Amino acid sequence: MTLEDHGNNNYSSESDLKAMGAVGNDLHSHIGHFYAALMDFIDGQLVICMEALEASMDKFYAILHSCVQPQSILLDILIRRLAKHIVLALDYLKSKNIIHRDIKPQNMLITRPAIFKLCDFGICGTLKDSISSTYLGSLRYLPPERLGNTCSYGTRSDMWALEMSLLEISQGCIPLACESILSSTTTMVPPNLLMNPGAELSVLSDWTQTGSSSVLQDTGGLLNSGYNQRTGTACFAGGYGSGGTPSILFQNVNLINGPQNFSTAQIDAGTLSAEVSFYYQTWYDYWLAYDDAQVTITFRSATNTILGTQTAGPLDCTLHANWCYNINLYSIPSGTRSIDYTMTFIRNAGTNIDAYIDDNSLRVV
Repeated sequence: MTLEDHGNNNYSSESDLKAMGAVGNDLHSHIGHFYAALMDFIDGQLVICMEALEASMDKFYAILHSCVQPQSILLDILIRRLAKHIVLALDYLKSKNIIHRDIKPQNMLITRPAIFKLCDFGICGTLKDSISSTYLGSLRYLPPERLGNTCSYGTRSDMWALEMSLLEISQGCIPLACESILSSTTTMVPPNLLMNPGAELSVLSDWTQTGSSSVLQDTGGLLNSGYNQRTGTACFAGGYGSGGTPSILFQNVNLINGPQNFSTAQIDAGTLSAEVSFYYQTWYDYWLAYDDAQVTITFRSATNTILGTQTAGPLDCTLHANWCYNINLYSIPSGTRSIDYTMTFIRNAGTNIDAYIDDNSLRVV
């Protein structure tokens, strides 16, 4: 069964149903049991058959707060029990290599014996090093650090959403309106320090070519049909492989006079890190080896001395005309004043360098 993408809060692929089935089919004490799903291909409706439970917590807490005082020992016991049961459910999901991505009171159900269960696994994500590439849940429960960079969502984000849900249930109302969250926390998200991170601008401005073969701005299938940009109008492509050597682009980012205007004391305190993320894909030709994509960051002093280097790659993506995601966090050495961000496209076979990179991001956190 292949499902159409009907928006962020609906089921986008067959893998969503597989994730839901893998979790809901197991008789875990705190997971809502899943029986089957039926798809109406005429009107695009998905019908999910699950065990019947008494109420969701968003409805239950409204009734509860009309009956008990906020300082009631009964409310305290209930919140503690709810927290324990949902944490057990999340721990079980982690053991299955899955993150929920939509923790909220509506997805916490209660039974008459006061057993709490987690439900709605339609937008679960596969866990890879505690990070998933997308967030599909409700903004009200989204961590502040993810508001400006929704491409990574992990187990800690599920825990944040649980904490916000528990606060809402204990208070009997939503702690902050969604609009207030957006207006008050978007300034907390560190900016992307790279210029032209997705090859949108012509002639790859803000980047310097250093390889014997030129990196290309690919606006859609330039080297390989079906290998298109992830977002926007273009992506970076490895090029035609002149001389058989890698094609390379780099950009130097100044930390002192940049958007965040760090002081030397802040940088040298040793508490800052560079968050590096990017998407990549490599052409699969069935016969020859994949070409590779690689991203390197180099920490430089005020005199341009290299203080450290970190590399992600060489990487090949086996998803066949789909994008893979890479994200890493590196400590910034004391004395760093600028960072070189370098993309390298490596040819392993054939003539062209069939590797692509898009949506680069360099943030100091």
